[in-house]
Amino acid sequence: MHSNFKKYFKSQFKKVLYLFIGIVILFILVPVGLWGYQRYQDNHTKPQVTDENGHPQTAILHRNQTPNGKKRKKVPIKSVSEKTATRNVENGIKLGLKVISSNKITAGQNINISNLNKKDTKQLYRSFQNGSVVQQFNDIVNYSTPKGYVQWGDAGSKSADTSMKTPKPGDEYVLDGGDIHLTSSNVENYFFKVNLTYHAGDQPQRTIPLKLTVNRIAGQVTNVKRIGEVKINN
Repeated sequence: MHSNFKKYFKSQFKKVLYLFIGIVILFILVPVGLWGYQRYQDNHTKPQVTDENGHPQTAILHRNQTPNGKKRKKVPIKSVSEKTATRNVENGIKLGLKVISSNKITAGQNINISNLNKKDTKQLYRSFQNGSVVQQFNDIVNYSTPKGYVQWGDAGSKSADTSMKTPKPGDEYVLDGGDIHLTSSNVENYFFKVNLTYHAGDQPQRTIPLKLTVNRIAGQVTNVKRIGEVKINN
């Protein structure tokens, strides 16, 4: 009787032990399995980039080095649309002309942006990468001279009476029109050709061809360059 009870006790103990081990294994394997599946999903699911309205947005695949010297991976970076870049160019040109007038300077002199109000300053830096690019715009577009005219020839000679009237520092620079065309783009930039028509003071209109580079990530103008001769519209 004692022997049978002992056998029965051992049998029940083994069952309880096996059940306990099974429960422990279950509690370990299930979380580990779920964690592994989540990692797999994270590594194999492409992120969807959307705009503020939930619509799919153009994404640039930008290469970043991962920590600890691991393999490089592609990270989606949001790119501004061509429409937004064009609008920033338009606003930048308008404010660039306003800055030239308010600074009362000639081409080559240093631009001071501090005299703009907060709204204009915010828009200026939405359109231009920094003050150096605004300075580029001034140096190309500004044609004011200290006395309001340019004179040729040696002082005191007969040829010294050859002169051309120009705006004076502080004369208002006015945008009269023009056109903006996207000529090309790459992963990082949009490239626009701008035929800028404007005048200053009481001077005739002039058209100047420009090439503007706009960063696709920030939507800001990063470079301004003249690409042709200035045309005077008499």
